[in-house]
Amino acid sequence: MNMIKVLAYGTFALGILPGCGPAKPELHIYTWSDYIAKGVIAKFEKENGCVVKVDTFDSNEAMFARLKAGASGYDIIMPSSYQIPAMIKCGMVLELDHSKLPNVRRNFDKDYAACILDPTFDYSVPYSVTYTGFAYRKDKAGDAPIDSWKVFETDAFKGRMSLLSDMRETIGGALKALGHSLNSTRKDEIDAAANM
Repeated sequence: MNMIKVLAYGTFALGILPGCGPAKPELHIYTWSDYIAKGVIAKFEKENGCVVKVDTFDSNEAMFARLKAGASGYDIIMPSSYQIPAMIKCGMVLELDHSKLPNVRRNFDKDYAACILDPTFDYSVPYSVTYTGFAYRKDKAGDAPIDSWKVFETDAFKGRMSLLSDMRETIGGALKALGHSLNSTRKDEIDAAANM
C-alpha cells in the first residue's frame, strides 16, 4: 500500500474513533471569564462523567445582547443579580426545579436573604456575594483623604486612576458620591451621575 493510502486510512480511523462508544453528557455554562477555576471544572467532569463547556462574557450587557440575539443551549448562566429580572421578563431563563436542587436552600446562609433579588430562588441561586470598593497605595496617595467615592474628583489623582469598565459600577459610584442611592431610578440623579 502506498504512503498516501496509509495516511488517508489513518486519518479516517482517527476521525471516527472518538465517535465510538457512548458520548459523555455535556454541561454548557455561560459566565464571566476566570469565574470558575479550571481545577474545579476538571474535578467536576471526572466526578460526574461529563464534559463541561464554558463560554465567557465581559459584561452583563454583552451577555444579554448575545442571548437576546438567539444564542441558546446554556444550562447555567451567571449574570449579576440586577440583570436577572430583565432576563425573566424576556423569557430568557427557566424556573428552577428544586426537586433536583436539594442543597440550594439547605446550604444557603439566611443572613444574606435581604441582599438578593430572588429570595425564593425561583429563577436563580446566588453564587457569591461581592462588594465594590477601591484600592490604592498609601505611599502614592499622599495626604489626600481616601474615604469616599468622591476620591475620583480629587485633582491630585487626575489621570492616575481607573475604574472597571462596567456601567453599573461607574454610575453606582457616581450616584453614591453625589449622596444618592446606588439604585436610583430618578432621571435627574442618573443624569448628574453620568455627567460626573
